[in-house]
Amino acid sequence: MSSLSSKNSFSTYDIINTVAVITIDNPPVNAVSPGVPGALIANLKRAFKDDGVVAIVLRGANNTFIAGADIAKIGQPWPKDEPTFTDLCDCLDSSTKPVIAALSGFALGGGSEIALSCNYRVAVVGTRLGQPEVNLGFPPGAGATQRLPRLLGLEHALDIIVSGRHVKAEEALSIGYIDHLFNSSDTVLDDAVQFAIEKASAGKPHPRCRDYPAPAPSQELFAAARAEAEKKYRGRTSPVACVKCIELSASLPFDQGLVAEREIFEAERQSLESRALRHVFLSEREVSKVPGIAKGTPTRPVTHCVVIGGGLMGTGIAMCFADHGMAVTVIEVLPEAVDQANQRIAKRYSSDVAKNRLSDAQAAEAISRIVCTTDRSALVEADLVVEAIFEDLALKQELFSKLAMECRDDAILASNTSYLDIEALAASSGRPASFVGMHFFSPAHATKLLEVVRTSSVDDNVLATALGLAKKLRKVPVVSGVCEGFIANRMFSKYTNAAISALAHGATPTQIDTALKSFGFPMGPLEVLDMAGLEIGWARRKSQPGGTKAVSEASIADRLCELSRFGQKTNRGFYIYEPGSRVPVPDEDVLRVAKDVAHELHIEQRPFTDERKLAEWCVKALADEGHELLKDDIAIRESDIDVVWVNGFGFPRHKGGPMFWSAQASS
Repeated sequence: MSSLSSKNSFSTYDIINTVAVITIDNPPVNAVSPGVPGALIANLKRAFKDDGVVAIVLRGANNTFIAGADIAKIGQPWPKDEPTFTDLCDCLDSSTKPVIAALSGFALGGGSEIALSCNYRVAVVGTRLGQPEVNLGFPPGAGATQRLPRLLGLEHALDIIVSGRHVKAEEALSIGYIDHLFNSSDTVLDDAVQFAIEKASAGKPHPRCRDYPAPAPSQELFAAARAEAEKKYRGRTSPVACVKCIELSASLPFDQGLVAEREIFEAERQSLESRALRHVFLSEREVSKVPGIAKGTPTRPVTHCVVIGGGLMGTGIAMCFADHGMAVTVIEVLPEAVDQANQRIAKRYSSDVAKNRLSDAQAAEAISRIVCTTDRSALVEADLVVEAIFEDLALKQELFSKLAMECRDDAILASNTSYLDIEALAASSGRPASFVGMHFFSPAHATKLLEVVRTSSVDDNVLATALGLAKKLRKVPVVSGVCEGFIANRMFSKYTNAAISALAHGATPTQIDTALKSFGFPMGPLEVLDMAGLEIGWARRKSQPGGTKAVSEASIADRLCELSRFGQKTNRGFYIYEPGSRVPVPDEDVLRVAKDVAHELHIEQRPFTDERKLAEWCVKALADEGHELLKDDIAIRESDIDVVWVNGFGFPRHKGGPMFWSAQASS
């Protein structure tokens, strides 16, 4: 079948039935890093010169085309004299022989841009295409904003490039992103070669995206796209830059549009926004590297899970497991609690179906994997048991002492506690080597963060199992050491304490929350406390040595609780809430409580007029506590702390997390 085969550093060259097949080979995902464009250009020119070659197929090794650029090297200068992305696209544009991009796996970012520079694009079912560069803080920089509008029209190009979403091959075919769809990855090479021969034998000029007519300008469409980008991506510049680049495709000749696109790309690539987004992207891939846990550490199989407790958190955790193919048993004490758990699960899945997140069939399949019961016999079969009951140390210790007798010897026991002493819970189980903290965040089935708490006695294979399970659940796991609140809630306490401190010093709740939302948080800290319930922190403070007798800035929250102002559940907290509403309404009584506490602490209140300084007051408290966590060996890396806050608390991703932001602010 192949009469010629050779390989250079990043690609192979084969001749199959008069078709040159050039395969990109840069494991694991064929990223276009330095050296790859040059290797491909060399093989393309070889095919151009070979009179026996009638067409060219460009494909990727390892069942993927090109997943994009090497993110770790984006901020680095491209090696001098090394061909670039743009050079490769120009080379493809210059071909007089039809070039077919045979797509499988992923064709993202630069991979999509290379495919757009080919004459034709074919794909196997399941392939995903797209231009996700905006998620790293810049528009595409090798022609996508000029080629895609010419190929698909402005509306499709705006949707794909500004959102950064992945486009499934089936949709790509329907909108003209690809020319043909194959059903089997096993035959995609043969199918692509046959497609190439057919196009070569047609003997007509072969289409180039650059030659399609420029889209007609639409000021109304671009104005709407800018307004939507500014609203949806509040505080970010790269989505608006994407709109600008696409707008240029309708007003400039192709080559001038390429130059303008590149200038905008370079400016955005060097921005703080882009550096922050790339920092988070790389940090999320670093978290699984845990000291002492070698790559390839054996893990325990987990197919059947038991969740103890059918409240909001317990049912959310159960849904996480069921959504990813595992059988789950939720154990409650009373039959009425079982009924309530079933109702919660049904309600959540109904909501997901109504919002088109799941089909009816997918929801029914997930529900079928969950059994809610008072029968504890499932414990004998469980690979993993997760406790999600009320935050009471003695109650949890009693539970784990019983579980140790009811579960298999090789079962993993886990606690979802957010504050309590994991070491004490592990000891109460009688099997501390098989005990780990797995702290989910509400809503558990939707929030990406999973805090994995490492005790002094846990086996490496148990910790590795928890990390692997988190990835299976499509969560981002961050390992924490043992302390009150671990990484997440220990820092959250400092964050909310800083907000209450600002209140004591004269800021209003509305000013504080508005400042943090302007910074980029989805909610302000006092709004979050009202939603969660002020009595939670009050109970913790009362349980500590000295209780709440000594006056402190936190006494503001305590005195609100003494007035039965627990937040949204009582329609009174830091704000007033009308019955059935979650809209916070300012309340002068809160300011009077704050003024009384300030007077007792000899704090001279003053008006706050600088929103930025209010936000910095709270975020600096976060970063300061992060440094303490590092000193105490609770967090492994600064970047782990950033990952916790971006994925667990809505810290604006485009600001990189509290540690990254603090370092940039002080530089």
